[in-house]
Amino acid sequence: MSQQALVVRSVQDVVRIATARAEAIGLRREDIDRIAGLADGHAGKLMAVPPIKRAGPTTMFLLAGAVGLGIALVEDPAALKHAKREAKNRKLTRKKELQWRNAKKLSIMHAHAVERGKKGASVRMTKTTPEQRTRIARRAARARWRRLQAGER
Repeated sequence: MSQQALVVRSVQDVVRIATARAEAIGLRREDIDRIAGLADGHAGKLMAVPPIKRAGPTTMFLLAGAVGLGIALVEDPAALKHAKREAKNRKLTRKKELQWRNAKKLSIMHAHAVERGKKGASVRMTKTTPEQRTRIARRAARARWRRLQAGER
């Protein structure tokens, strides 16, 4: 089989191409689930028209591999030209030592912010009554349970 490069700009493009590939080689959705290590019926939901579920970055790679495709990054001249133009227009708003490239300083800043946050929480708790703390704790517990029931973690 010839190796043809396809330009992909989104996860949905990968799913669309994987769907076409699966149909071309006669691969069932159940087989894709098994090969990719997905839950039963997940590939069918991803490849439905319109999709019932959206693929994330991890699933995208698993899905592509299950239909015999790999993902390669190639240089896009138009995108590179745009990126270089944006890089020239960039103005630094912070001091050089606080830029994202200086991870050590940023980690120190983060640790300091966490420490200040802990102090703020303890001060807040000393100023609230036991009834207010109970109400706050109940509200937080309900929010956690709602997230669990919705399938989030």
